[in-house]
Amino acid sequence: MNKWFPVLSSLAISMLLCLPGQAENKGGKKVEAAPVKVPKAGGKSNAKPETPTRPKNYAAQVLTREIAREILGGSVNASPSNTYNDSVNGKSFVSNASFLLRKDENPPLLGLLIRHEADTKSALAKFTKAKAELKGTPVSGLGVQAFRTAKPQELHLLKGLNYLVITAGPADKPDKIMEEQLAKTVLPEINF
Repeated sequence: MNKWFPVLSSLAISMLLCLPGQAENKGGKKVEAAPVKVPKAGGKSNAKPETPTRPKNYAAQVLTREIAREILGGSVNASPSNTYNDSVNGKSFVSNASFLLRKDENPPLLGLLIRHEADTKSALAKFTKAKAELKGTPVSGLGVQAFRTAKPQELHLLKGLNYLVITAGPADKPDKIMEEQLAKTVLPEINF
């Protein structure tokens, strides 16, 4: 079996719970990435604010090889999905990235799925729906709303417009400490 199968299948399940419906997804057609306005920090300026473009894979910009190496404790392989463009629908997008520790048998992984919504109401609705459907157990101490699921074993978080799903550890025995370490590392970087 392909070593990425457990990672990708777990993230795929999460994406199915989070993706917009077919009608919203323009009949399933692929939509290219669009610029997203990001507020600029700093003082007053006479110049017009820039509208930077979102990276083609936002999650891969947040969950970097260096972060994965530090949390997993060794050399890592990036998932092929780290190079895929985000799935975009209007002002919403879904992005994912993951890494595996380089070892032969049952390597631990880190996975990050970001579901960015057009508004906080929509993000909260998707988060709440997933919590009910997956029978999520609340998690405290992360500074944002969070819950953990038993099947698939994941950590779900809500930060503003962003609904995040984190997976960590070997496929057969997820690691809650790694999940929370990744959450604490990436939450400050989620700024869209």
